[in-house]
Amino acid sequence: MQNIQAQAADLPVIAVVTQMDRLRPLREWLPPYDWQGGGRPKEQSMAEAVAYRQETLGAWCESILPLVTADQAQNREHGG
Repeated sequence: MQNIQAQAADLPVIAVVTQMDRLRPLREWLPPYDWQGGGRPKEQSMAEAVAYRQETLGAWCESILPLVTADQAQNREHGG
């Protein structure tokens, strides 16, 4: 990451945390999610995952965003 920052110091870096739907509880699928302040178990898991990434990547990233994509095989729409 430091190598990237040295090469493009003037460019913002944004981390995207994917597969948030795989966080526990696995079967909870009730988008949209309020990962910043929600109280449901999946929302709390999302907040913890983003906080962890913030701790590890925050010095290099301008933003860290969770992403929940659609899964047509499971008949689930996106949510986030």
